[in-house]
Amino acid sequence: MAFDPADPVSRETKNVLENDLWVVIAADWQLFYEWMQQEGKNPEAGNGLSDSVAANYVWRLDQIHRALWQKLELESSLVTPAQASAFVDLLENDEFRTQSGEPYGGNSKRKFVNTLQKYAVWKAREFDADEWAEWEPQETFGQSSYDSSDIFDLEEFGRLTEAAKRLNELPDYEEATPEQRDEINARLAQRFHKPKSRVSPEDWDHEENGAKIPSLVMTAQDLALPPIEIHRATVDWLDLERGVLDIPEEKASKQRESTELSLSPPTQEQLATWLDEREQYEKYDDTDALWLNERGNRYTSKTLNALLEKLCDEAGIDRDGRNITWYSVRRTAGTYLKEYDSLEMAGDVLRHEDLDTTDEHYSEIVREVQRTSVSGVRELGAARASGELSESEVGQILSGNVSVLLELVRELNGDTGSIAE
Repeated sequence: MAFDPADPVSRETKNVLENDLWVVIAADWQLFYEWMQQEGKNPEAGNGLSDSVAANYVWRLDQIHRALWQKLELESSLVTPAQASAFVDLLENDEFRTQSGEPYGGNSKRKFVNTLQKYAVWKAREFDADEWAEWEPQETFGQSSYDSSDIFDLEEFGRLTEAAKRLNELPDYEEATPEQRDEINARLAQRFHKPKSRVSPEDWDHEENGAKIPSLVMTAQDLALPPIEIHRATVDWLDLERGVLDIPEEKASKQRESTELSLSPPTQEQLATWLDEREQYEKYDDTDALWLNERGNRYTSKTLNALLEKLCDEAGIDRDGRNITWYSVRRTAGTYLKEYDSLEMAGDVLRHEDLDTTDEHYSEIVREVQRTSVSGVRELGAARASGELSESEVGQILSGNVSVLLELVRELNGDTGSIAE
Protein backbone atom coordinates (compact mmCIF):
# COMPACT_ATOMS: atom_id res chain seq x y z
CA MET A 1 0.00 0.00 0.00
CA ALA A 2 1.36 3.41 -0.98
CA PHE A 3 2.19 5.85 1.80
CA ASP A 4 -0.46 8.52 2.34
CA PRO A 5 0.84 11.60 4.24
CA ALA A 6 -2.73 12.49 5.14
CA ASP A 7 -3.24 9.09 6.77
CA PRO A 8 0.22 7.87 7.87
CA VAL A 9 -0.93 5.18 10.33
CA SER A 10 -1.15 1.74 8.76
CA ARG A 11 -4.26 -0.42 8.94
CA GLU A 12 -2.30 -3.03 10.94
CA THR A 13 -1.38 -0.48 13.57
CA LYS A 14 -4.91 0.89 13.78
CA ASN A 15 -6.13 -2.63 14.43
CA VAL A 16 -4.01 -3.03 17.57
CA LEU A 17 -5.02 0.33 19.04
CA GLU A 18 -8.01 1.14 21.15
CA ASN A 19 -10.11 4.27 21.61
CA ASP A 20 -9.00 5.78 18.32
CA LEU A 21 -5.54 6.60 19.64
CA TRP A 22 -4.33 6.50 16.06
CA VAL A 23 -5.89 9.95 15.47
CA VAL A 24 -3.41 11.55 17.89
CA ILE A 25 -0.58 9.51 16.43
CA ALA A 26 -1.45 10.45 12.87
CA ALA A 27 -1.19 14.16 13.69
CA ASP A 28 2.21 13.57 15.31
CA TRP A 29 3.54 11.59 12.37
CA GLN A 30 2.28 14.08 9.81
CA LEU A 31 4.37 16.78 11.47
CA PHE A 32 7.34 14.41 11.70
CA TYR A 33 7.02 13.55 8.00
CA GLU A 34 6.95 17.24 7.02
CA TRP A 35 10.01 17.96 9.16
CA MET A 36 11.89 15.04 7.59
CA GLN A 37 11.08 16.46 4.15
CA GLN A 38 12.37 19.88 5.13
CA GLU A 39 15.26 19.21 7.56
CA GLY A 40 15.60 15.47 8.10
CA LYS A 41 18.88 15.02 6.25
CA ASN A 42 20.75 17.82 8.02
CA PRO A 43 18.75 19.92 10.48
CA GLU A 44 21.61 22.36 11.01
CA ALA A 45 21.84 23.14 7.31
CA GLY A 46 18.09 22.86 6.71
CA ASN A 47 18.50 20.02 4.21
CA GLY A 48 15.57 17.67 3.87
CA LEU A 49 14.92 14.21 2.44
CA SER A 50 12.98 13.09 -0.59
CA ASP A 51 9.33 12.22 -0.14
CA SER A 52 9.99 8.49 -0.47
CA VAL A 53 12.85 8.44 2.04
CA ALA A 54 10.87 10.53 4.54
CA ALA A 55 7.97 8.10 4.08
CA ASN A 56 10.30 5.17 4.90
CA TYR A 57 11.07 6.76 8.26
CA VAL A 58 7.37 7.07 9.08
CA TRP A 59 6.79 3.51 7.93
CA ARG A 60 9.48 2.26 10.32
CA LEU A 61 8.04 4.45 13.08
CA ASP A 62 4.71 2.73 12.46
CA GLN A 63 6.34 -0.67 12.93
CA ILE A 64 8.08 0.49 16.10
CA HIS A 65 4.85 1.75 17.65
CA ARG A 66 2.98 -1.41 16.75
CA ALA A 67 5.71 -3.64 18.19
CA LEU A 68 5.73 -1.71 21.45
CA TRP A 69 1.98 -1.90 21.85
CA GLN A 70 1.93 -5.61 21.06
CA LYS A 71 4.97 -6.63 23.09
CA LEU A 72 4.68 -4.26 26.05
CA GLU A 73 0.93 -3.56 26.03
CA LEU A 74 1.36 0.19 26.19
CA GLU A 75 -1.53 2.46 26.93
CA SER A 76 0.04 5.78 25.95
CA SER A 77 -0.41 7.14 22.45
CA LEU A 78 3.03 8.55 21.64
CA VAL A 79 6.30 6.74 22.28
CA THR A 80 8.42 8.05 25.15
CA PRO A 81 12.24 7.92 25.43
CA ALA A 82 11.97 5.04 27.92
CA GLN A 83 9.83 3.12 25.47
CA ALA A 84 12.29 3.87 22.67
CA SER A 85 15.01 2.26 24.79
CA ALA A 86 12.69 -0.69 25.41
CA PHE A 87 12.31 -1.13 21.65
CA VAL A 88 16.10 -1.18 21.22
CA ASP A 89 16.16 -3.98 23.80
CA LEU A 90 13.56 -5.86 21.75
CA LEU A 91 15.79 -5.51 18.70
CA GLU A 92 18.91 -6.62 20.51
CA ASN A 93 17.21 -9.66 22.02
CA ASP A 94 15.64 -10.54 18.64
CA GLU A 95 12.17 -10.30 20.17
CA PHE A 96 11.06 -8.03 17.32
CA ARG A 97 11.21 -10.04 14.09
CA THR A 98 10.23 -9.98 10.44
CA GLN A 99 6.80 -11.22 9.31
CA SER A 100 8.39 -14.57 8.45
CA GLY A 101 9.67 -14.92 12.02
CA GLU A 102 13.33 -14.37 11.20
CA PRO A 103 15.48 -11.98 13.26
CA TYR A 104 16.26 -8.67 11.59
CA GLY A 105 19.78 -8.28 10.26
CA GLY A 106 22.20 -5.68 11.54
CA ASN A 107 21.49 -3.23 8.72
CA SER A 108 17.74 -3.31 9.35
CA LYS A 109 18.26 -2.92 13.09
CA ARG A 110 20.44 0.13 12.44
CA LYS A 111 17.69 1.69 10.34
CA PHE A 112 15.10 1.25 13.08
CA VAL A 113 17.42 2.82 15.63
CA ASN A 114 18.25 5.65 13.24
CA THR A 115 14.52 6.32 12.88
CA LEU A 116 14.21 6.72 16.65
CA GLN A 117 17.26 8.99 16.66
CA LYS A 118 15.68 11.21 14.00
CA TYR A 119 12.43 11.24 15.93
CA ALA A 120 14.33 12.27 19.08
CA VAL A 121 16.08 15.12 17.27
CA TRP A 122 12.75 16.33 15.90
CA LYS A 123 11.07 16.26 19.30
CA ALA A 124 13.99 18.03 20.94
CA ARG A 125 14.33 20.75 18.32
CA GLU A 126 10.71 21.46 17.52
CA PHE A 127 9.12 20.97 20.94
CA ASP A 128 12.02 21.68 23.35
CA ALA A 129 11.58 18.18 24.74
CA ASP A 130 14.50 17.83 27.16
CA GLU A 131 13.84 14.14 27.72
CA TRP A 132 14.29 13.50 24.00
CA ALA A 133 17.32 15.79 23.79
CA GLU A 134 19.08 13.50 26.26
CA TRP A 135 17.96 10.23 24.72
CA GLU A 136 20.61 8.06 23.13
CA PRO A 137 20.13 4.42 22.04
CA GLN A 138 22.01 1.96 24.21
CA GLU A 139 22.93 -0.01 21.09
CA THR A 140 23.26 1.12 17.47
CA PHE A 141 24.05 -2.25 15.84
CA GLY A 142 26.89 -0.73 13.88
CA GLN A 143 30.53 -1.80 13.69
CA SER A 144 31.94 1.71 13.68
CA SER A 145 31.77 2.25 17.44
CA TYR A 146 33.84 -0.85 18.09
CA ASP A 147 36.20 -0.86 15.16
CA SER A 148 37.00 2.81 14.71
CA SER A 149 37.51 3.80 18.34
CA ASP A 150 41.20 4.28 19.14
CA ILE A 151 42.69 2.60 22.18
CA PHE A 152 44.65 4.27 24.97
CA ASP A 153 48.24 3.38 25.66
CA LEU A 154 49.02 1.81 29.01
CA GLU A 155 50.08 5.04 30.71
CA GLU A 156 46.97 6.88 29.46
CA PHE A 157 44.81 4.07 30.79
CA GLY A 158 46.30 4.57 34.23
CA ARG A 159 45.94 8.33 34.01
CA LEU A 160 42.22 7.92 33.35
CA THR A 161 41.90 6.17 36.71
CA GLU A 162 43.63 8.96 38.54
CA ALA A 163 41.61 11.58 36.63
CA ALA A 164 38.38 9.86 37.67
CA LYS A 165 39.40 10.23 41.31
CA ARG A 166 40.24 13.91 40.84
CA LEU A 167 37.35 14.92 38.61
CA ASN A 168 35.16 16.19 41.43
CA GLU A 169 37.97 17.77 43.41
CA LEU A 170 37.21 21.34 44.41
CA PRO A 171 39.47 24.15 45.52
CA ASP A 172 39.82 24.68 49.26
CA TYR A 173 36.65 26.37 50.54
CA GLU A 174 38.57 29.14 52.29
CA GLU A 175 40.87 29.76 49.34
CA ALA A 176 38.17 29.84 46.65
CA THR A 177 37.39 33.22 45.10
CA PRO A 178 33.89 34.65 45.63
CA GLU A 179 33.09 33.85 42.01
CA GLN A 180 34.27 30.24 42.38
CA ARG A 181 32.39 29.82 45.64
CA ASP A 182 29.17 31.18 44.15
CA GLU A 183 29.40 28.91 41.10
CA ILE A 184 30.24 25.80 43.12
CA ASN A 185 27.58 26.53 45.74
CA ALA A 186 24.98 26.75 42.99
CA ARG A 187 26.08 23.39 41.60
CA LEU A 188 26.11 21.72 45.01
CA ALA A 189 22.73 23.18 45.90
CA GLN A 190 21.26 21.46 42.87
CA ARG A 191 23.04 18.19 43.63
CA PHE A 192 22.04 18.08 47.30
CA HIS A 193 18.57 19.58 46.81
CA LYS A 194 18.99 22.49 49.19
CA PRO A 195 19.02 26.30 48.91
CA LYS A 196 22.35 27.73 47.83
CA SER A 197 22.53 29.73 51.07
CA ARG A 198 22.60 26.46 53.05
CA VAL A 199 25.52 24.90 51.21
CA SER A 200 28.34 24.38 53.72
CA PRO A 201 32.07 23.54 53.65
CA GLU A 202 31.04 20.01 54.63
CA ASP A 203 29.12 19.75 51.35
CA TRP A 204 32.30 20.72 49.52
CA ASP A 205 34.16 17.93 51.31
CA HIS A 206 31.47 15.42 50.44
CA GLU A 207 31.57 16.39 46.77
CA GLU A 208 35.35 16.20 46.66
CA ASN A 209 35.35 12.64 47.91
CA GLY A 210 32.58 11.41 45.62
CA ALA A 211 33.07 7.81 44.50
CA LYS A 212 30.51 7.60 41.68
CA ILE A 213 32.84 8.45 38.80
CA PRO A 214 35.84 6.46 40.11
CA SER A 215 33.63 3.43 40.75
CA LEU A 216 32.11 3.64 37.28
CA VAL A 217 35.40 4.14 35.45
CA MET A 218 37.33 1.52 37.40
CA THR A 219 34.55 -1.06 36.96
CA ALA A 220 34.52 -0.37 33.23
CA GLN A 221 38.30 -0.70 33.09
CA ASP A 222 38.27 -3.96 35.06
CA LEU A 223 35.50 -5.57 33.03
CA ALA A 224 35.56 -3.81 29.64
CA LEU A 225 31.96 -2.67 30.08
CA PRO A 226 30.30 -1.23 26.96
CA PRO A 227 27.72 1.57 27.27
CA ILE A 228 24.75 -0.77 27.17
CA GLU A 229 25.89 -2.68 30.28
CA ILE A 230 26.57 0.53 32.18
CA HIS A 231 23.13 1.72 31.10
CA ARG A 232 21.53 -1.47 32.42
CA ALA A 233 23.65 -2.01 35.53
CA THR A 234 21.70 -2.34 38.77
CA VAL A 235 22.74 -2.58 42.39
CA ASP A 236 21.81 -6.24 42.61
CA TRP A 237 24.45 -7.13 40.01
CA LEU A 238 27.06 -6.47 42.69
CA ASP A 239 28.22 -9.08 45.16
CA LEU A 240 31.04 -7.32 46.97
CA GLU A 241 31.39 -10.08 49.53
CA ARG A 242 32.65 -12.29 46.72
CA GLY A 243 34.10 -9.42 44.71
CA VAL A 244 32.10 -9.99 41.53
CA LEU A 245 29.73 -8.25 39.16
CA ASP A 246 27.15 -10.77 37.95
CA ILE A 247 25.60 -9.75 34.63
CA PRO A 248 22.39 -11.65 33.90
CA GLU A 249 22.19 -13.37 30.54
CA GLU A 250 19.41 -11.15 29.24
CA LYS A 251 21.32 -7.99 30.21
CA ALA A 252 24.78 -8.94 28.91
CA SER A 253 25.87 -7.20 25.73
CA LYS A 254 26.58 -10.41 23.86
CA GLN A 255 23.78 -12.51 25.35
CA ARG A 256 26.00 -15.24 26.74
CA GLU A 257 25.32 -17.24 29.87
CA SER A 258 25.23 -15.27 33.10
CA THR A 259 28.84 -14.37 33.85
CA GLU A 260 30.37 -13.59 37.20
CA LEU A 261 33.18 -11.15 36.53
CA SER A 262 35.91 -10.54 39.07
CA LEU A 263 36.43 -7.02 40.38
CA SER A 264 39.84 -5.86 41.53
CA PRO A 265 40.23 -4.96 45.22
CA PRO A 266 40.64 -1.20 44.52
CA THR A 267 37.46 -1.25 42.44
CA GLN A 268 35.60 -3.13 45.15
CA GLU A 269 36.61 -0.44 47.63
CA GLN A 270 35.35 2.34 45.35
CA LEU A 271 32.07 0.50 44.76
CA ALA A 272 31.54 -0.08 48.48
CA THR A 273 32.11 3.62 49.12
CA TRP A 274 29.79 4.54 46.27
CA LEU A 275 26.98 2.30 47.55
CA ASP A 276 27.15 4.14 50.88
CA GLU A 277 27.15 7.56 49.16
CA ARG A 278 24.39 6.51 46.79
CA GLU A 279 22.00 6.23 49.73
CA GLN A 280 22.38 9.97 50.35
CA TYR A 281 21.06 11.04 46.93
CA GLU A 282 17.31 11.45 46.52
CA LYS A 283 17.43 10.72 42.80
CA TYR A 284 18.27 7.08 43.60
CA ASP A 285 15.29 6.61 45.90
CA ASP A 286 13.03 5.12 43.24
CA THR A 287 15.53 3.31 41.05
CA ASP A 288 17.88 0.34 41.31
CA ALA A 289 20.24 1.83 38.70
CA LEU A 290 23.82 1.54 39.84
CA TRP A 291 24.83 4.87 38.28
CA LEU A 292 22.82 7.87 37.11
CA ASN A 293 24.17 10.93 35.33
CA GLU A 294 23.88 14.50 36.62
CA ARG A 295 20.31 14.81 35.34
CA GLY A 296 19.18 11.65 37.07
CA ASN A 297 19.08 9.47 33.95
CA ARG A 298 20.90 6.27 33.17
CA TYR A 299 24.12 6.72 31.23
CA THR A 300 24.10 6.34 27.46
CA SER A 301 26.83 6.33 24.84
CA LYS A 302 26.34 10.08 24.49
CA THR A 303 26.69 10.92 28.17
CA LEU A 304 29.55 8.44 28.65
CA ASN A 305 31.43 10.00 25.75
CA ALA A 306 30.95 13.42 27.33
CA LEU A 307 32.28 12.08 30.62
CA LEU A 308 35.29 10.56 28.86
CA GLU A 309 36.09 13.91 27.25
CA LYS A 310 36.23 15.48 30.72
CA LEU A 311 38.41 12.66 31.98
CA CYS A 312 40.82 13.02 29.07
CA ASP A 313 41.06 16.77 29.65
CA GLU A 314 41.69 16.22 33.35
CA ALA A 315 44.29 13.55 32.60
CA GLY A 316 46.03 15.62 29.93
CA ILE A 317 45.35 13.01 27.25
CA ASP A 318 45.55 14.44 23.73
CA ARG A 319 42.44 13.58 21.69
CA ASP A 320 43.41 15.46 18.53
CA GLY A 321 43.32 13.23 15.48
CA ARG A 322 41.98 10.30 17.49
CA ASN A 323 38.52 8.79 17.68
CA ILE A 324 38.16 8.54 21.45
CA THR A 325 34.81 7.15 22.58
CA TRP A 326 33.70 5.00 25.49
CA TYR A 327 34.49 2.00 23.31
CA SER A 328 38.12 3.11 23.57
CA VAL A 329 37.97 2.11 27.24
CA ARG A 330 36.41 -1.23 26.34
CA ARG A 331 38.85 -1.97 23.53
CA THR A 332 41.86 -0.95 25.62
CA ALA A 333 40.80 -3.19 28.50
CA GLY A 334 40.16 -6.08 26.11
CA THR A 335 43.42 -5.64 24.25
CA TYR A 336 45.63 -5.55 27.31
CA LEU A 337 43.71 -8.26 29.12
CA LYS A 338 44.30 -10.48 26.13
CA GLU A 339 48.03 -10.01 26.53
CA TYR A 340 48.04 -10.22 30.33
CA ASP A 341 45.68 -13.05 31.01
CA SER A 342 45.38 -15.00 27.75
CA LEU A 343 42.88 -14.86 24.94
CA GLU A 344 40.40 -16.97 26.90
CA MET A 345 40.19 -14.43 29.73
CA ALA A 346 39.75 -11.55 27.32
CA GLY A 347 36.94 -13.41 25.61
CA ASP A 348 35.26 -14.01 28.96
CA VAL A 349 35.46 -10.38 30.05
CA LEU A 350 34.39 -9.07 26.65
CA ARG A 351 31.65 -11.73 26.41
CA HIS A 352 32.30 -12.54 22.75
CA GLU A 353 30.84 -15.84 21.61
CA ASP A 354 34.08 -17.22 20.24
CA LEU A 355 37.79 -16.57 20.45
CA ASP A 356 38.02 -15.73 16.75
CA THR A 357 35.86 -12.67 17.37
CA THR A 358 37.97 -11.63 20.33
CA ASP A 359 41.18 -12.12 18.37
CA GLU A 360 39.84 -10.19 15.38
CA HIS A 361 38.87 -7.09 17.37
CA TYR A 362 41.47 -6.92 20.12
CA SER A 363 44.85 -8.06 18.78
CA GLU A 364 46.56 -4.71 18.36
CA ILE A 365 49.25 -5.01 21.03
CA VAL A 366 52.33 -6.83 19.74
CA ARG A 367 54.31 -7.07 22.97
CA GLU A 368 53.50 -10.09 25.08
CA VAL A 369 52.48 -9.47 28.66
CA GLN A 370 52.17 -12.30 31.17
CA ARG A 371 50.34 -13.13 34.38
CA THR A 372 48.68 -10.57 36.56
CA SER A 373 45.23 -10.01 38.05
CA VAL A 374 42.38 -8.31 36.22
CA SER A 375 43.44 -5.06 37.84
CA GLY A 376 47.04 -5.37 36.75
CA VAL A 377 46.47 -3.47 33.53
CA ARG A 378 45.06 -0.43 35.24
CA GLU A 379 47.45 -0.59 38.21
CA LEU A 380 50.45 -0.83 35.92
CA GLY A 381 49.30 2.16 33.89
CA ALA A 382 48.55 4.17 37.03
CA ALA A 383 51.93 3.31 38.49
CA ARG A 384 53.66 4.44 35.33
CA ALA A 385 51.61 7.65 35.16
CA SER A 386 52.36 8.49 38.80
CA GLY A 387 56.05 7.72 38.49
CA GLU A 388 55.99 4.65 40.77
CA LEU A 389 57.37 2.61 37.88
CA SER A 390 60.02 3.67 35.43
CA GLU A 391 59.73 3.14 31.71
CA SER A 392 62.36 0.41 31.89
CA GLU A 393 60.41 -1.43 34.60
CA VAL A 394 57.27 -1.28 32.47
CA GLY A 395 59.34 -2.53 29.56
CA GLN A 396 60.51 -5.50 31.60
CA ILE A 397 56.93 -6.38 32.41
CA LEU A 398 55.77 -6.01 28.85
CA SER A 399 58.60 -8.21 27.62
CA GLY A 400 57.36 -11.05 29.78
CA ASN A 401 59.79 -11.00 32.72
CA VAL A 402 57.51 -12.86 35.11
CA SER A 403 59.72 -12.62 38.19
CA VAL A 404 59.92 -8.82 37.88
CA LEU A 405 56.17 -8.67 37.28
CA LEU A 406 55.36 -10.66 40.40
CA GLU A 407 57.68 -8.57 42.54
CA LEU A 408 56.28 -5.28 41.27
CA VAL A 409 52.66 -6.38 41.61
CA ARG A 410 53.46 -7.45 45.17
CA GLU A 411 54.91 -4.02 45.88
CA LEU A 412 52.00 -2.18 44.27
CA ASN A 413 49.51 -4.19 46.33
CA GLY A 414 51.51 -3.70 49.52
CA ASP A 415 51.76 -7.46 49.88
CA THR A 416 54.92 -8.79 51.50
CA GLY A 417 53.82 -12.39 51.18
CA SER A 418 54.12 -14.72 48.25
CA ILE A 419 52.12 -14.52 45.06
CA ALA A 420 51.06 -17.81 43.58
CA GLU A 421 52.19 -18.26 40.04
